[in-house]
Amino acid sequence: MAKKSKNPRVPRTMAENTLTTSEFFSGIRSYLRRLWLFKSENRKAVLKKQYSATLKKYQCEMCNKMFYKKDVEVDHINPIGSLKTFSDIEIFYERLFCDINNLRVLCKETCHRQVTAAERNKKS
Repeated sequence: MAKKSKNPRVPRTMAENTLTTSEFFSGIRSYLRRLWLFKSENRKAVLKKQYSATLKKYQCEMCNKMFYKKDVEVDHINPIGSLKTFSDIEIFYERLFCDINNLRVLCKETCHRQVTAAERNKKS
């Protein structure tokens, strides 16, 4: 029985020929997002602004319901954009570490999911 031919592999040209271009920039994007998650003072400030000490919950800015911290995310009002080339890094970084006025707290399951889906539909 003859072997099935495989699709040609995407060339691994980045990081000493161990990663594809897509994998390489995905790793950079992931690192920058983690850095923002733990180091951004504006992210911490917008969370603090939406925190209710009496309820120990955060208020979603779209539906105005209260949620525990694990159920909310900080959303960029103006999307960050993509990171696919070296020339995109500076723009991506500036949009990621933006002013507090471009950030809002949204509940994960409903509002943030809807906003993300609408942004993706716009791109299509």
